[in-house]
Amino acid sequence: MLTFDTSAGRKNMMYGQRMGMTMMNHINNPDWAVLFGVQEMYLEVSMWLWAIHMWMVQKRLWVIPESKPIANAMHKLYSQTAEKRLAGIYDTGRERGIVQQRIESLFYSNIIGFDEAFKAECQYRDALLLYALYRNSPFEHREEVPMYAWYTLLQYIRLHLAVFDRIPNSEFKQGFFYFYHPLDSDLFERPTALDAPRYVPDLLLGKRGVRPPEKPKN
Repeated sequence: MLTFDTSAGRKNMMYGQRMGMTMMNHINNPDWAVLFGVQEMYLEVSMWLWAIHMWMVQKRLWVIPESKPIANAMHKLYSQTAEKRLAGIYDTGRERGIVQQRIESLFYSNIIGFDEAFKAECQYRDALLLYALYRNSPFEHREEVPMYAWYTLLQYIRLHLAVFDRIPNSEFKQGFFYFYHPLDSDLFERPTALDAPRYVPDLLLGKRGVRPPEKPKN
């Protein structure tokens, strides 16, 4: 006779893995590279982006009773994925260990930076969140990332936090949610050069133009 493990622990692991797979599939979209103006999303940038998505999901999970095991399962998939991808890039365990430590540091620095931003008064929240995104990003030349990319990412985070808050606890804890496309111009407004100083700290303002990438054609 077949038996099935329906324990709460097993379900929580399944929910956390479902959430992690949803994030992993979403950040593998090549249009993220288009947004940031880079040729490809190398490992540390991909894991940084994944960490941002994990923070958004965890922020919603924390208000759901007994959701910690789900968050733990989600983070376990994040760490295992980084470890597997590192094994295919670096020859020695020492090299892999150094980069994996950096990836884990990116995750926790993002969590701390975003949480601190949301503790601030409303009028400073966006600026602090933008600064946390910029400061913790692993881009080799982050000052060359277009200004509209940072602002789009800010809007992207705010939108998902608002949408997640409207999903019932029973549905969200099972991973029944999705992420919007980062180049959807109907959802994410592009700031003009005149508008930029209202949203973006001086630290993020550079000499690059703010013309957004073309929306992908179906």
